[in-house]
Amino acid sequence: AFTDVTGYDREAALGTNCRFLQGPETKESAVDVVRDAIEREETRTTELLNYRADGTPFWNELTVTPVADSAGETSHFIGIQRDVTSRKRRERLIGVLNRVLRHNLRNDMTVIAGLGETIAATADGELATRAETMTETARDLVAVSEKAKVVETTLRDDPAPRPLDVVEVVERTVADLQEAHPEVTIRCELPDEQQAMATERLETVLVELVENAIAAGGSAVTVAVVPPDDDEGRVNVEVRDDGSGLPAMEVRVLKQASESPVDHGSSFGLWMVNWLVTEMGGEVDVAAADGTTVTIALQGGHRDDAPRGGAVTEAALGDDPNSWDW
Repeated sequence: AFTDVTGYDREAALGTNCRFLQGPETKESAVDVVRDAIEREETRTTELLNYRADGTPFWNELTVTPVADSAGETSHFIGIQRDVTSRKRRERLIGVLNRVLRHNLRNDMTVIAGLGETIAATADGELATRAETMTETARDLVAVSEKAKVVETTLRDDPAPRPLDVVEVVERTVADLQEAHPEVTIRCELPDEQQAMATERLETVLVELVENAIAAGGSAVTVAVVPPDDDEGRVNVEVRDDGSGLPAMEVRVLKQASESPVDHGSSFGLWMVNWLVTEMGGEVDVAAADGTTVTIALQGGHRDDAPRGGAVTEAALGDDPNSWDW
């Protein structure tokens, strides 16, 4: 109950705007979610750092939902709150442990890789081969650590998809990749401009897919943006190569985001691709014949695609519209 969670009694809370729970560390961005929900007359959920009557902070998961009257006009908003302090503490602990382990893993594997390179340069025969394997394995583990960091950051920041010019993202990403891999030709097939709903993590997705295509050993990689057939269609971003093709296990990871203790290390980057694209509201498809084509299907978007809602009027909210001012 509200009184149990907050420590405020019934009389102090009834008829009062719940902003009295806010305090010095309450983020304005979280409060803006509530304001936006009221302005647009939409259901929204946010997490606020609130304060109990005795001044102790707690994490409040708040869902705001409009209620319509018989005429279909918004007359009230219902707020449902849930104390998620324990969950947030666990998330912070997991995040700290993840960062510490990843930091130690990266540093230790970098040392091991350096030792492997030194041994390989001075040894002969089987010892040199084993040292090269040790170096490659250490580098792979460092790469997995960096990809885990991307996933953790995305989980923490939770960026919302917005209209992006995917052509500009592809051009910038391919230019960087071509400079990093001069031994491979990376081609682009692009319209002048194409908006789609995505996040800045699209660049991470493209880097992972192009580098996988390069590793497949083909002579060239092509990145294409295919506009939708109509206004309601999806924008396809394709990464094509003429290499050896993805193994069945990696195709499964890309299409279904499945992983197992056996393959999650080697395929973590592909799992990350599926997860990031899904978070953007997109889909991943793979065609593996005479090379591999990975297709990222994104929702089409425009610069003015932000959802609009009717303004909340004084009549809809009652005699005291200031009571809804968050």
